[in-house]
Amino acid sequence: MINALTKTIGRKLTTGFLILLALLSLIAIVSTVGILVIRDTVQNDLDLAFRLDAASKDASIDLLESRRNEKDYQLRYRDAGLVEARKQYIDGETGTLAHIQNLRENLQVISDLEKQQGHDGAEPQNLLAAIDTYQNTFLGVVSLYEQRGVTDEGVIGAFRVSIHNLEDRLSNKGFLNLEVLLLQIRRNEKDYQLRGETQYIDNVKTLSGQLKSAISSSEIDAGEKREMQGLVDEYLTGFESLVTIDSQIAQQIETYRAVVRDVETPLVAINTTAQEGVAQAKSAIFASINSILFMVGITVVASVLLGLALSVLITNSIVRPLNAVTQTAQQVTIFPAQWDPKLGIHVT
Repeated sequence: MINALTKTIGRKLTTGFLILLALLSLIAIVSTVGILVIRDTVQNDLDLAFRLDAASKDASIDLLESRRNEKDYQLRYRDAGLVEARKQYIDGETGTLAHIQNLRENLQVISDLEKQQGHDGAEPQNLLAAIDTYQNTFLGVVSLYEQRGVTDEGVIGAFRVSIHNLEDRLSNKGFLNLEVLLLQIRRNEKDYQLRGETQYIDNVKTLSGQLKSAISSSEIDAGEKREMQGLVDEYLTGFESLVTIDSQIAQQIETYRAVVRDVETPLVAINTTAQEGVAQAKSAIFASINSILFMVGITVVASVLLGLALSVLITNSIVRPLNAVTQTAQQVTIFPAQWDPKLGIHVT
């Protein structure tokens, strides 16, 4: 009987420990699955969202930097000189062209990441064409500025040579009326360059005609008259070329500004979407963590309750036979026992 009781207790204890081991294994499995789910969410959602957000921000910064260099060039090319200004603000390592190239690369990255997220990635691709238009139009403006020139360069330099030659010819000759007309022409020329108003263009043309007439009616030698009138024509032709170039520059600037606006609006939308993607990915991770914690908590509580129930059952199943054996031993001590061959024990 003792051997049978011992075997029964051993089986019960073994069964209990196996059940507890199974519960611990279940907890470990639930925790491992949760960690794998979170890892996949981080890799697939959060990583893509962060990369998309970074690329969209970089693209916005590149566009802003290219615009800043563009404006710096327009503000400083007169003081720095056309060559130095182009080198510093357009062709340099941190110039407009470098930032436009970085913008193209970031838009391509955005398109590729959107495709990985299951989108078509078409909008960033469409912006690439607009970026090409912006670059080409801006470079066209730069070319016009270089044709326009500064002080002694380009069209401005050419008509300044003509008007300076005319000034030299009139100096010290006593033709005050001609000098007054010439000074009025130069004043209106400067006013036009400062203000860009059409009235000064008309004034320059009118005064140039009056100067030619005054030269014709003066007492200057006929040959010199023709040369002076030719210089007035050269000056007027150069000034009109300046006006034409300024008009082209204004049109080109308006064109590329419109293109930039067409790029900025969707780029802001892309940036906003990327930030929302990061927030959604974070929410998904937190939701996964909460779900896993809930599942692990339920599993732990169930395991504790089941462990308590098993401990009570196993304890009772062990204590009852031991109590029975104890009572039998007490009875054997009190009452004489007789051997029962059928039961294999002493009975009273």
